Amino acid sequence: MFLVFLLLFHPIYMSYVEIRCNEDRQEYELLLKVFTDDLEKALSNHHSMDIEIYTDREHPKADSLILSYLNKTIKAEKGKTDVPMTYLGREYKPKEFFMTYLYFTFPKDRILTNLSLTSTLFTEIYDNQINIVTYINKGEISKYTLTKYDKKVELLN
Repeated sequence: MFLVFLLLFHPIYMSYVEIRCNEDRQEYELLLKVFTDDLEKALSNHHSMDIEIYTDREHPKADSLILSYLNKTIKAEKGKTDVPMTYLGREYKPKEFFMTYLYFTFPKDRILTNLSLTSTLFTEIYDNQINIVTYINKGEISKYTLTKYDKKVELLN
């Protein structure tokens, strides 16, 4: 009960990024889990217009608007070079606290060392935004917390 009370008066702003190495396909799979209302707010702020998704008023170019925003706020790098990610799509999860899942891949053959992830996702709208990163490779799991002021993590050295 106390936790519910606390959340009502002190909201938590959080997203979740999972990067998984798929050895069979020789690629990294990136799953981004965000609260849909936070995504809509960030998109509206970024594109200076009201943007809704998963409603009858969904913007006809919602996917390209989402991708434009995400390209500015989350990126994988090899050294100092951006690694292009392929956007596979999105999925609405109303039974999971109204989350949106966004799916990406990028080729593993380009990454042997110096893989890093930078995320400023939603930090322009929430100073206390937390972006949880989970990296899974060969059964080993590493977890990181990124914030507005600590926005980059080295996944491979």
